[in-house]
Amino acid sequence: MHMLKFFLLVFVCFGPQLGSAGTANSSLSLIYNDLSIIARITNAIALQAGSIQKDIKARKVITELLKVQTKSFDELMAMDPRKLMNELETVFNISSEISKGIVTTGDEFKKIEHFNLDLGYAMNTVLSTDVPGLMNSLKSESFRDALMICKMGTVKVVVDFFKAMTSASSNDLNKIRALKEHGKEVKECLNSIVANKTELNTTVADIYQFKLISGARDFCNNFYNDFSYFTGFHENILLMKNLATKAKRIWKMPRLYERVSKIGQLLETISDHDNEPKPDLCAGFIGVDDTAKILEDVKSPWFQKEISKGKSTKDLEEALEPFGKFAKKLGEFKKIWVKFDGGIRQEGVFAREMSALLDVVENYSGLDNAEKFLEEAAASYKKTWNDSRNQPFDAKPLYQFDKKLKTVNEILTFARKIEMLCKQLVKEFDFITLAHVLNEIEKLDLSKSEIKDLQEAINGVKHYDTLRDFFENFDSFFEYQTKLNNLHGSLGDDFTTIVADGTAFIKNSSFSQMLNARSYDTLTFDETLQFFRKLMKFDDSNKKEAKNHFETFENLKNEYFKLEEFVKSLGSTSSALIVDFRNASNLAHTYGRGVHVFRDISEAYERRDAIFKSMSYDKSVNDFIDQIQGHEHLSKFWGSYNRDEKMNRLLEELKTLEKSVKPFVSKNFETLRQALNTAVNVTGLRGFEYGFRDIMDQLSIPNRLNKTYRDPAIENSQKLADLDLDFSSHRGDLLAASMSFDNIREEFNTMFGLNPKNEKTVKNEWLVVVIISVCIFLLLVIGVLLIYGLTEKGRNQYKNLYLFYFGKPEDFEKRWRYSLFMDRKDGKNALMDATREIHAINVEKEAKRGAFIDFYNEFGNTALHLSSKRGYAEIVEVLIKNGADRSLVNYQNRTPEQMIPENYQETYPEKVEKYQKIEAIYRKYRNKKFRKRVPEVFPSSSFHIYVEDKADIDLTNSFMAKFKAIVTPTLIPATTHVIVKTDSDGVLEIDGFEYLTWIMNGVIIVKESWMTDCLKNPKLIEKDSKYLVEKVRFKDVEYDTVTQWSKAMAKGEMPYLYGVYVAIVMKEQKNVFYIASIVNAHGGTMCEGFPMKEDYNIGSHPYLHANLGPLFLISDGSTDLTLYKNDPDKMYTILTEDEFVHLLLKREINRDTKLDPIQATKESDD
Repeated sequence: MHMLKFFLLVFVCFGPQLGSAGTANSSLSLIYNDLSIIARITNAIALQAGSIQKDIKARKVITELLKVQTKSFDELMAMDPRKLMNELETVFNISSEISKGIVTTGDEFKKIEHFNLDLGYAMNTVLSTDVPGLMNSLKSESFRDALMICKMGTVKVVVDFFKAMTSASSNDLNKIRALKEHGKEVKECLNSIVANKTELNTTVADIYQFKLISGARDFCNNFYNDFSYFTGFHENILLMKNLATKAKRIWKMPRLYERVSKIGQLLETISDHDNEPKPDLCAGFIGVDDTAKILEDVKSPWFQKEISKGKSTKDLEEALEPFGKFAKKLGEFKKIWVKFDGGIRQEGVFAREMSALLDVVENYSGLDNAEKFLEEAAASYKKTWNDSRNQPFDAKPLYQFDKKLKTVNEILTFARKIEMLCKQLVKEFDFITLAHVLNEIEKLDLSKSEIKDLQEAINGVKHYDTLRDFFENFDSFFEYQTKLNNLHGSLGDDFTTIVADGTAFIKNSSFSQMLNARSYDTLTFDETLQFFRKLMKFDDSNKKEAKNHFETFENLKNEYFKLEEFVKSLGSTSSALIVDFRNASNLAHTYGRGVHVFRDISEAYERRDAIFKSMSYDKSVNDFIDQIQGHEHLSKFWGSYNRDEKMNRLLEELKTLEKSVKPFVSKNFETLRQALNTAVNVTGLRGFEYGFRDIMDQLSIPNRLNKTYRDPAIENSQKLADLDLDFSSHRGDLLAASMSFDNIREEFNTMFGLNPKNEKTVKNEWLVVVIISVCIFLLLVIGVLLIYGLTEKGRNQYKNLYLFYFGKPEDFEKRWRYSLFMDRKDGKNALMDATREIHAINVEKEAKRGAFIDFYNEFGNTALHLSSKRGYAEIVEVLIKNGADRSLVNYQNRTPEQMIPENYQETYPEKVEKYQKIEAIYRKYRNKKFRKRVPEVFPSSSFHIYVEDKADIDLTNSFMAKFKAIVTPTLIPATTHVIVKTDSDGVLEIDGFEYLTWIMNGVIIVKESWMTDCLKNPKLIEKDSKYLVEKVRFKDVEYDTVTQWSKAMAKGEMPYLYGVYVAIVMKEQKNVFYIASIVNAHGGTMCEGFPMKEDYNIGSHPYLHANLGPLFLISDGSTDLTLYKNDPDKMYTILTEDEFVHLLLKREINRDTKLDPIQATKESDD
């Protein structure tokens, strides 16, 4: 496993190079090369600007470029490797001193361990006092039937039926009819398979007692096979005593285990690709060594021609020179990082073995008494086992006894096979569906005389294919039952007598009598033995290796802190050229993510041969992938019936795209935008994501696959492992990147002086105003205020001041309509995100900006609830002083003040001071009210409008041409408005989940007439509130909740589905993505499997649906859910898709008003 982790680490650092294949001069790759130049330069400018403005998180930058998890890396860097090695060296020295003169090998110690454990087990074994009764029980039919789970006759009916369904002989007619006739028994068999544990519980005690007898018989032979070792074992006990004498003089307990094992755990987390950070601050650096290409990019012919337009780039080169030095240092640091992390994983000594050794050594507490105990144990053992009665065991009288034991063991072997088959069937099949199909078969008319008619009738039953696949396993089931039954029948009438006599013979032997003497405590001896075995592994070879790792760790840490300081110092020399590049961080992020997607598309085309080869993996490999646990997206895609069709479609899409983008090669920057827009048409493999990386990962773990088939699959998957092939989920990134072209061009034009000369900046106008104001000081204040009031910014500020003191609620509501879009950064609520990150400055910044301060997160808490619970005193005060509502209750019906733990002095002693401070803040402002901050105006220039397909085409084209800057051709994550066609009464008619998703996600739904009026008067683009769709009709039922949903999402009200757990019980799940999107957006949870109520708290309800059970089963009616519908605990809510839509559109709320209502799960989150 550690070798696999090392391989994955190397892949993360060098993966794109390892995976490259195919031609390097395709149109897609040439376009990507040009796009990536701008991505890298823009990102470098953003990072350097952030450093100059002291607004950069150096550690986050470095960890993102290394592709390692920041939190775990922080914890790793907080460790002191020198101190750890010094302490560990003490353990090595003690081990060396103790082991001097010891010649006993590791294998000999292992033999001592096994002998001692077997002896201890034998001494503590108590055989049954009623052996005849036990044997009669084993021989009984009830015991046999319990092991078989189902009746043999019923299993035979199923086997015959399965064979007859493919037969053409009329002789098999009755075998088919027999399934209907014995339907009740077959369903009983299904219930027994599901309850196989219960069925076998009746046999557990008898089997255990039999195993004791069988084990006692084995002890007799095993101990006397090496008779001299057996009688001389006291010498080994004395060896341990000598070690204890040495150790007692020099032993010093280390306290290293937790810290050493922590290193291994952190490295596991850090190098696990599932924890790899998403592109954020460094989104523009896509390739492995992209940071090192910056200066080369600036000097590139394409940049000189298309961006700087022949103007000198010398100033930009000099401004980015510090970043170039950083790139070089980062490259050097990467080598040290790979050596450290990879070395530990490759050898496995430190992170894996050393922590395991320390765990045993540090938990041993018996050294003070060990010397005395071992001396007495040796004497006692010698006295007991050197007795003259101790003679080699005579096994001749037990010949028949041994034969009977062998037969019973064979019976238990087949019983185990039946049990494992039942467990496999329960895991693979939905037994509710199976029972439903059997019910349907019982309703059929099977009286016809042609076998084909019967076969067609049964094959026509819905989901019969599931029952057929289930019955296919009954052939093995019947085989195991038959062999078990034959063996059980062969036990014979003399079975009880023979086994009883043999057991009595063993009990009366001198061997058993000496065992009963219990010469010493074998468990205490084993603890002492393990202590010395582990301690003596701290030898010179391990010491040298551990020292090498710690020295590498120390070097890594020192070099990292140097690198971190260098990142912080990137901005030590300010550069107007860098700082004046407006909105660099957002542009780098938006553009970089889009180019990253284009890179994956481009590389998918380059590696299309590998994609094609993946369709030819051996069946055993495909079956293995299909059964992979913990990667549902992978197994679901790989197991789909049309997987090859999807892959072939991807290959065709890539070929089409390559032809389509050929005219854009080597063209100007603006033309490249068309390549991104064209790439939107490539859907890729929906839901597959980094599937090949997971395949490579799972296949590389030791398994039973044939190496001939496995290794080529690993090698081929490795070529595709760094590609996210679900392009459809990143369409928004491509479009957002396309929309950023104009802004990027504008900033580079300003940088290189390419803007028209008649342009004047606001900065120069203010300079004139300031100069004039100095001359006429008396008029300064009045002049500035008057002039400022005439500007748009001034008017807005004065209006905000007026609203802050005199504004009405409706004035605030008009602006809060856009809070969903205004308060969101990188897809998260900025205020809540800053609270989670304990960033009081950013919390205050967002609050003063006018972010809606009472926003609930997905766990049903406001920022004030969260900060009060966690002890963030500074944030609590900021929120209260900016108008946070202290009376709001969360999902527990607790106010923010009630979130302070009641007995925090005992439960959180480390936070006592923080909670006391929070209590003081609440007391201080108890009778004082604070106004909410005025939200910023959401400008129409920030609108992202999408017009649905049903709208008038001519009107749409005219509107898009007029407002092309704010209208998008497709839906993107940033969409703010959707224009829809309504009926004459302004009601939106919907027929499915697409429209519902818009409504539920808080998008502003606007009538088509807005377009008509805006074309006549463009200023009406600001008046979208006059054209809102308020009503929606679904399946002839009308609801007036459209604006309610928009408001709820904008203001982040209590998540509507908080406490709801949704499972889809349908054969065809075509709307699963829509449903999952809605459920997750509104605080609910999608279940990975069928939710069993035993895994949840009985009596719980969703917070806003106290009249419903928490487990929502969305069904198409094909599965019989009567059992769950009639659940006496009312834990299930059964809905069809249509009923689920009605539930959402109705927006009915039944709040659970009890204090601390029962939660569905025991998990607690914020």
